[in-house]
Amino acid sequence: MDDKVLSYGDCLLRVCDVALLTGPHWLNDAVMSFYFEYLRGEGAQPDEPHADRVALVDASLTFLVANVSPDEARAVLAPLGVSRAHMALFLVRATRTSASSNAFCASFKSRR
Repeated sequence: MDDKVLSYGDCLLRVCDVALLTGPHWLNDAVMSFYFEYLRGEGAQPDEPHADRVALVDASLTFLVANVSPDEARAVLAPLGVSRAHMALFLVRATRTSASSNAFCASFKSRR
């Protein structure tokens, strides 16, 4: 198993994840989820006027929301403030398997 490099919030980066940043590689779920977690933690502070305008939904929650009922999806997204946000960014995996180390994630934005 790869050595741990960084743990931040709910995300863990390993050596293989960080190595993707050094070359022309697609970023994997771990790197993209880390970035969203970092933005949630270090981005706009809750007392700033526009702090809740953008909701960030990482790949694992996007997958979950896509595979549950609409009521369950609302319950999952509620703590992220998606219903209050002006825009929501969802990470979407563009590969069919999670085993691919060069899995591509794209952001999908949704506006009201």
